[in-house]
Amino acid sequence: MAWSSKIGSKLIFVGETFIKINKRVYYIVLYMDNAENVLVWELLHKRSSDNILKVINTTISELGSTP
Repeated sequence: MAWSSKIGSKLIFVGETFIKINKRVYYIVLYMDNAENVLVWELLHKRSSDNILKVINTTISELGSTP
């Protein structure tokens, strides 16, 4: 996580892209607040809804209130 205490945010934006390193595909998923600060980023070996939802739920649990 990018913070040590709970933060307040009204919105969470999720962005993703893929990169290739040594012929292997990885996915970078970014979670940003309404001020466009990156809260969390994850490098995933496999893009799946389970992986993405896990990090979204972890991000939401660290917010001061649910967006």
